[in-house]
Amino acid sequence: MQSFYVIEQNIVTRNQYYKVYVKEDELWFGKIGGQLFGVKQLYSKSLIIETLFHLVKFFRLHQEFEKKELKLDKITEPEHFLAKRGSFIVA
Repeated sequence: MQSFYVIEQNIVTRNQYYKVYVKEDELWFGKIGGQLFGVKQLYSKSLIIETLFHLVKFFRLHQEFEKKELKLDKITEPEHFLAKRGSFIVA
């Protein structure tokens, strides 16, 4: 399945990071993570202490995001995909 990434930006709540799978005439949105989603956000920090804190947080969460993404990559049935928290299908 072909895929790409999407960031849902929210003003009041945390941003959401999705991997979108293109399957025939449907788009499958699988939630991978929240606020910390990329290296760009990591290097945009200005203070050294804040950068170190976010560096540790980034590496810890990055492993979790990779595990979620691998699990979503293996799912082929819509019922199993929708059972994952934060996932949805747009036809």
